[in-house]
Amino acid sequence: MQYLDQELRCSEIGLAYTYRKGRLDIQFRRGDVIFLLSWEKKGNQVILTSTQSPTLPRRRVAVLRSIPPHSIVRGVQIHSRDKLLRLNLSNNDQIIFGAYSGANNVHYLSDGVVIESFLKKDELPQIDNQWLSPADPLPTMIPGGHLTPAQLLSAKHGLSMDWITSTINFGETGGTSLMNISDFVIDVLKHGDKPKQTTTASIQKTAHTVLKRWKSKHSKIEAEQVE
Repeated sequence: MQYLDQELRCSEIGLAYTYRKGRLDIQFRRGDVIFLLSWEKKGNQVILTSTQSPTLPRRRVAVLRSIPPHSIVRGVQIHSRDKLLRLNLSNNDQIIFGAYSGANNVHYLSDGVVIESFLKKDELPQIDNQWLSPADPLPTMIPGGHLTPAQLLSAKHGLSMDWITSTINFGETGGTSLMNISDFVIDVLKHGDKPKQTTTASIQKTAHTVLKRWKSKHSKIEAEQVE
């Protein structure tokens, strides 16, 4: 939140567009610098990324056209309980980015009323006014609030996860394999995915496909031998 607030505060909203299903890109201009904030829905998950890139896709569709031109970002806030990011704009306007099931959408509000939404599904739910500013401490229900600077520094020597106690190990830990950040993320994602149930019909379909491929390969080999 601190990073986004620093990058977006006092910037002017430029283009808001989409060039593929489920993805929203919004430009923020500050002088000659263009900051791009991207929100993308993939299934039940949302990915929020940012970059400094002035390039535009050739095929794009303008969205959230109700946002007044030259709107200025006054600040960035996150909700204390829900996965919501809010941009406070000039003229008492707001843009709220949702990132949880039932609220995976982006909404433009004026005076607290939803004027336009990016997606047709997932309306903005009822939200209490518990928004955090960049200077506010993280509440206990948000992970990461109690990490010490020493832990963060030792993370460069490796990370590991204790799945029995659901805790993160920073740096060297006896008897535990260390991973870099990429390996660590992959490990977390693997543990987070629920195994899909394989039905009898699915097994039969797979077996039929494999058998068909081997028959085709066997026929080719026989034809080559005859030649």
